[in-house]
Amino acid sequence: MLMSITRPCNVPSLLAVFKHVLGGWSSGEGGLMVAHVATSVEGDSRRQLLTQWFTDYNAAIFRYLVRLLGDQEQAADILQETFIRALTALDSKPPPQNPSAWLYRIATNLTVDTLRRRSRWRWFLSQQHDTAASFDSDVVTAQSVRHCLAGLSPRDAETLMLVHYAGFSATEIAVLTGEDASTIRVRVHRARARFRTLYEKEKV
Repeated sequence: MLMSITRPCNVPSLLAVFKHVLGGWSSGEGGLMVAHVATSVEGDSRRQLLTQWFTDYNAAIFRYLVRLLGDQEQAADILQETFIRALTALDSKPPPQNPSAWLYRIATNLTVDTLRRRSRWRWFLSQQHDTAASFDSDVVTAQSVRHCLAGLSPRDAETLMLVHYAGFSATEIAVLTGEDASTIRVRVHRARARFRTLYEKEKV
């Protein structure tokens, strides 16, 4: 079982996201710091969208990321990067029909990349010394799950996480990816089988 949040954690503020994407700061009247931001209708519109999405979804996505990563600080970093990428993407594409699923997909892909990097470090450390015996069994299980997710192809891992951890249906994911729901169901079946195989090897 993946870890749950046991204490509150500060998540990125919208100010941090906007500041990162929309420009720098300069001294205004009276020495006040003024952000350089777009003044177009399009720029205002996308900021309003992101503000609403952040309000609606940031807490749930943060909990999702903590469950997958087991690290609140890393989850907060990925949450911020998720909204930064969303804001940037709105420059070149219309708003998605299902913003929740779209944001979860961005967060999931970032998580897959992170887990795969962790997996490479885990292999390196395992060549130096065996630390598993010193870990609590629940921690070992959670790490094994994350390692198995990292062993899936990025697309299979993304689909499995969106279904099992984010709770989206095959139909919702199909709309998001532009594929048939039947294709998503086949991928979920394949990913589950591959995950089970990897997990059985982890327990040996």
